[in-house]
Amino acid sequence: MSLNLEQKKAVVVEVSEQVSTAQAIIVAEYRGLQVGEMTELRAQARKSGVYLRVLKNTLVRRAVEGTPFSGLANEMVGPLVFGISSDPVSAAKVLSDFAKANDKFIIKAGAMPNQVMDVKAVQALASLPSREELLAKLLVLCKHLLRNLYVLLMKYLLNSYVALLQCAIKKPRNFIANLNYILFIRSITNGNF
Repeated sequence: MSLNLEQKKAVVVEVSEQVSTAQAIIVAEYRGLQVGEMTELRAQARKSGVYLRVLKNTLVRRAVEGTPFSGLANEMVGPLVFGISSDPVSAAKVLSDFAKANDKFIIKAGAMPNQVMDVKAVQALASLPSREELLAKLLVLCKHLLRNLYVLLMKYLLNSYVALLQCAIKKPRNFIANLNYILFIRSITNGNF
């Protein structure tokens, strides 16, 4: 079914909106895939937040014209599906994973702002952890660092507290002079010592 001029303009506007927030566009040839396989790919893309659509190449060329993705226009040949995402890894990961499971689905190229990628670069991008995975790893790292800092600080305070008590036993006069320091340490540790 052919699109009329108004429908074509609407498609260009829709794709332009997606491209304006995109961090990656991945292009793949879908020739020979069954409808069920494409439906499965669309479900995976939707789940990962990837805008996935089969479009006329001329309409996408117009949508990327004058954007950081304009270099990708040279790669738009043949029946293509376009994966557009604000997370550069998710678009590459969804399409690469699908290509591994389906021999007829062939990744042609990809682009990040002002950089066109070949198939190897798209596969390398797909092998990176996603934004959520990186944030989770960073959170775990911060948790461990804070815990280690807390343990180190408590050891230091405990050692200082023990040294002051030993000083109080050996030299009672010095202990009275340092009593304010001991009370300060107790207030910091909430009386845990």
